[in-house]
Amino acid sequence: MEDNKLISEFINHIYSKKTNSEHTKRSYAHALSVYSNFLAAECSTVLTADKTVAKNFKGILSDSELSNKSIRHALAVMKSFYKYLIENKYTDENPFKEIKNPKLNQ
Repeated sequence: MEDNKLISEFINHIYSKKTNSEHTKRSYAHALSVYSNFLAAECSTVLTADKTVAKNFKGILSDSELSNKSIRHALAVMKSFYKYLIENKYTDENPFKEIKNPKLNQ
């Protein structure tokens, strides 16, 4: 299945949850858009991404001017996205499962 369709399906799922704020919904959509662009640049897809791709994505985030809190949020979005894909039988693997979060700035 095409990446954009999987991402759209997940975003619709997030939007259907009444417990999520508008800010949460927008931030999930933004994080997944950044990830989708990253995958395209890496010649990878949502379903073929592996732990190396996940590590590289974290590296790109770390090299940007994002705070560790923002990086942690983006990684949480990816973990949630892949958990959704596993629950809906699109994949068996979550490449972000073992990716460690950066420490929060003190």
